[in-house]
Amino acid sequence: MTTIDDLPLFGHITEAQKIERGGEGTIYRLSVDSQSFPLCAKVMNISPDDPLAKHYFSNLNNDACVNQSLYEAGISVPRPLGLFRLALPPYLIPAFVREYVEGYGYDQLPFRLRDQAVEIHALEREKAEQAGFVSFEDCSHVGNCLYTINDGKIERVTLFDFSYWRMKE
Repeated sequence: MTTIDDLPLFGHITEAQKIERGGEGTIYRLSVDSQSFPLCAKVMNISPDDPLAKHYFSNLNNDACVNQSLYEAGISVPRPLGLFRLALPPYLIPAFVREYVEGYGYDQLPFRLRDQAVEIHALEREKAEQAGFVSFEDCSHVGNCLYTINDGKIERVTLFDFSYWRMKE
């Protein structure tokens, strides 16, 4: 596995806007010069100098690897760019950089769309399982995904947060 110090520096960021903080990572929307699609980065919630940084980095690395494999398998996930060191003063911190996806969380959906959300999410999870992955129990229809709505219907579900996913044995 790559170490934190081996990661390439991700440059050309003009702004990093904090979107949401999770249990192990914080998501930032990135403004980047000369990028054809919007980006975001998931960074570790602790300093790279913290004794637990190896554990957090291992999960971040797994997130990036699973996201890449699912993307290559045609599963609806953000387009990954990879693992980098990101300058978020005062640190150069490990970050998983990927496409920023606009969408709604399950709790933000109108009630009339929630049954459809459960169905479309189950279909996408089934495709991921057929591609050889087992998801962690926290990846339910109410979390770790975004729904895109078009003409009053759910057009797409985008899965994310694969820190605890693994390949089937």
